[in-house]
Amino acid sequence: MMDAPQQFQEPGFLGWRRMFPWLHLMRVPGIAARVPILLVGFVASYLLITIDVFTLHITGGEHLPSFRELYHQWDQVFFEAVSPNVTFFFWLQILAGFSYSAYFWNLTLTLLVHMISGLIICRMAGALFTTGESTCLENSVLLSFKKFPSVGLSFLFPCLLIFFLGGLGYCCVATENIISIGPWIGGILYGPAMLLFFMMIVFTLGVMLGWPLIIASLMIEDGDGFDAWSRSFDYIRSRLISIFFFFTICMIFGILIQTVIGELSMITWSWLDRLVSQISGASLADVTNRDHATFSEGAGGFQNLWKTLWVCAVDGFLRSYYWVSVVGVYILARYSVDRIPTTEFLIDEKKRPTT
Repeated sequence: MMDAPQQFQEPGFLGWRRMFPWLHLMRVPGIAARVPILLVGFVASYLLITIDVFTLHITGGEHLPSFRELYHQWDQVFFEAVSPNVTFFFWLQILAGFSYSAYFWNLTLTLLVHMISGLIICRMAGALFTTGESTCLENSVLLSFKKFPSVGLSFLFPCLLIFFLGGLGYCCVATENIISIGPWIGGILYGPAMLLFFMMIVFTLGVMLGWPLIIASLMIEDGDGFDAWSRSFDYIRSRLISIFFFFTICMIFGILIQTVIGELSMITWSWLDRLVSQISGASLADVTNRDHATFSEGAGGFQNLWKTLWVCAVDGFLRSYYWVSVVGVYILARYSVDRIPTTEFLIDEKKRPTT
């Protein structure tokens, strides 16, 4: 007599995730803490700090905010957490001619670092979210450079629409320069111009908020730039409130994690500086001032180097956490809108079946 087949026992947390898919976002901190993803965030943070240092050196501006100053300014922490969105918004404003900045090249380089690091992290995080297995870092880097032209193609359509709406609004306003009847025509067209500029601002805000989803789509789906843009636009249009809500919750939790790590780092540095001061006989102020020393000034440059690397590691976690949150929100929005299972991932070209 054959034994009855044993019933599969589903772990409790898997059952909860199946009933409430948004609980998958609880995996974001663990995925963001994976070593390959942290490494990408660390490199991105180091490049961003290097870009800012060169900018300050060329322009003769003030020094960068210290670790202690950063975590006592919550508005600064918020802008750092959503730096890709904020950078893209200011970059688009300058490009469209609505504002001016002498740091346009700084914003451009910063945006490129965000995009490339985002492509790499989204590839690895997407695999972990869907299959539970991480992809090779080297392959993810190569794929990100291969997909980078598609990023420009995906941004082409929304940017053209923004410039088109702004151009029409400008033409409506410019009719006031027509001789004699210009003020009448301009007055009549003031209403349409107001509507056009309103639509342009709303669409610009939508692009600013949604463009990271394009990055995630390119590295998870087997599509091109137009497909990534259309998917992201559709998800934002139909699930804007839920996307914004859950992404905000994720980022608040990430900021709290980084703040705790930052405070622990400050306690560690303070204790270590006091210990060095007692052992070496140097004053505490002299030991603390080594944070800004260079190797041309002596061995104090090592203290500056190690603390800089530590800051890049802590800040890199938030960079990684941001993109992992984007991937998690994208996968769940895709499931909510298109009913694509959360286990579906980009098909490997080498394993694609041929017909």
